[in-house]
This record gives sequence, structure tokens and C-alpha cells, in this order.
Amino acid sequence: MLNPTEKRLHRAKIAAFLGVILFFASWIIGGYYYLTDYGSIIKPIIKFGTQPWIHGVFMEAKEHIFLFLPFISILVYSLISGFQSSLGKNKNIPVQKSILILSLLILLIGFLMGLLGYLISSGYR
Repeated sequence: MLNPTEKRLHRAKIAAFLGVILFFASWIIGGYYYLTDYGSIIKPIIKFGTQPWIHGVFMEAKEHIFLFLPFISILVYSLISGFQSSLGKNKNIPVQKSILILSLLILLIGFLMGLLGYLISSGYR
């Protein structure tokens, strides 16, 4: 997106579409894991362990922040698809900057999810 060409925009569109699908797949897989293992086995151990606040603070934050990711990824895909013809021609349009900022936001939230997951699992250990 820093120097969009037709080929790069096509790759970005494919990557954004795969991101949308994978975020929704992670919702399904994460929900299944929560219902089968986490909620009944791991959560009680964390809540009654030495650091019960970890679940109350980090898990709640993680659950609510994670809800935004699929919708932000849909927005990025929609922006790339909707403005694909003008993105390669005019490099100073605000949509290009918006796509870059939103993509960076998705990346940062993804790393935050990993960090919060590590902190939560440290309460299980």
C-alpha cells in the first residue's frame, strides 16, 4: 500500500480477504475451545489460582477487543476493493492512508491478543 501497483493491490485484496475469513474462523475455533475446554477446565484454575485478577482483567479485555478485528478487516477489504482503481493512480488519497492505519491497527491488536493470551496462560501455569 505504500507504493500501490495493480499487482500489489491485487495481492493486498487477496490478503485482506483471507484475513477476513481467518478472523471469522478464529471466532468459531476460539468459541469451540472456550465451550469445550477453557470454560470448564482452565478458567476455574485461573480464577481460583494465585492470580485470579488476570482472568478478570486481561481475559475480559481480550474478549471485547477481539470482537473488533473481523469488522476492521472487512472495512480494509471493502476499502481496497472499492477504491482499487483509484489507489494505483493517485498516491495521496486519504483512503490509502486509512488502509495503512487500519492495517497497522489490526497488526497491533493481533500482537496485543498474543500478549494477553500469554499473560492469561501464565495464570494457568
